[in-house]
Amino acid sequence: METNSKLGGIGAFLLALYFIVFILLIVFILPAQGFAIDQGSLYNPDEGLAFAAKSPMLRIFYLHYFLFVAGLAFVLPPIHKRLSTKFICCGRAAVVLGVMSTLLMFINITIGYLNLPLLVGLLTEYPLEAKATYMAITLAAGALVYGAFFTYGIWVWLTSYMALKAGEFPKVLNYLGLILGLVSIFSFVFTPLSFVVIILSIVWAAFLGVVLLRA
Repeated sequence: METNSKLGGIGAFLLALYFIVFILLIVFILPAQGFAIDQGSLYNPDEGLAFAAKSPMLRIFYLHYFLFVAGLAFVLPPIHKRLSTKFICCGRAAVVLGVMSTLLMFINITIGYLNLPLLVGLLTEYPLEAKATYMAITLAAGALVYGAFFTYGIWVWLTSYMALKAGEFPKVLNYLGLILGLVSIFSFVFTPLSFVVIILSIVWAAFLGVVLLRA
């Protein structure tokens, strides 16, 4: 149990690190190189492929999602063990949601990271096909990320609810998780809330990491 908790704590800090790196990439690193994702550059095949041809940063952008995948994969087992015996049905549902979120984000990494160099290589001989494929892949990857965050939000809310009822973890952490979960769910239809989700996730994940490491 102690080993699982330690791994869970490391996973929670990986989650917090993911959101921090995400902010750095979106707000500072990529715009400094002339690629503003928040202004639609990612979904523009001309800008996206041209940037990918001259810089590895777009592939790194897709690769950084692995922090989320690894973090959630490490966090799931210790939380499930602490809560599943008290909430069998809800515990199983939480595991399914957590695994779904992890898989959706992993598929996003796969189709984005692996296909970019192939499309760049095809750009010279088959520009129209390369650009159309880039657009399709980018849109699909974006949908996968939104789906991953949606299931992540439900997982955080359900896990925090169970922990609060079971008396597990500090109450402040559980209430923060309930708020984070609700905001994550609503951000699916109201995207400006996404920034709030990122900030809350950093605080919640770091707090959870401390709790699990001390367990």
